[in-house]
Amino acid sequence: MKKEYVVTIILLLAVTYYVSGCRLTPLAAVHSKYKELKRAELIDVYGDQTVQFFLFQNDKKEEFRTVRVDRKLFDYKSNHSTRVAISQDKIQTISGMSYMDGKREGTLFVVRNDDNNVVSIEIETDEGIEQKKVTKGEIVHFQLPYSKQIDHLHAKAYNDKGEEIYYYGYETPNEMNELKWYPVKKKSINASRMGN
Repeated sequence: MKKEYVVTIILLLAVTYYVSGCRLTPLAAVHSKYKELKRAELIDVYGDQTVQFFLFQNDKKEEFRTVRVDRKLFDYKSNHSTRVAISQDKIQTISGMSYMDGKREGTLFVVRNDDNNVVSIEIETDEGIEQKKVTKGEIVHFQLPYSKQIDHLHAKAYNDKGEEIYYYGYETPNEMNELKWYPVKKKSINASRMGN
């Protein structure tokens, strides 16, 4: 009788554990919460042993999806994700996530470059400028150990002459239009002379 009682408790705990979304591997935790991602392409995994980010490309839904997975004691659970629509832009932020919960916080910013002219991308961090080289067709990521809104990273893309050719933000300052990469508009010589 006592043995049956113990087996019943173990089974109830196992079912509760499974239903709650906890899994023994990070990827299993992702698929437990977001079943449609089983057929999506896994682009990359970022993070460390306590927090991991899985970046997927879901062509069926025409989106990039980033899923955050948290490590518990001996298992993993996922409750957070972001989506970005796939665009034809030459440079695109395909993932951006910042979080702060309990003792953990961080920021992930991932950019895909399809412009031959872009050779580096930089962001502003609390420690200063962080810049990474990038080529056409390449994905570059930045990960910060603190939470910061991605539109406050003041990301910029440069050509091989060191000229800023794209900026990440809003097209019109002080207006909440689409947050994305915009080409830097060059002032004409006549316009700059008229301003003097």
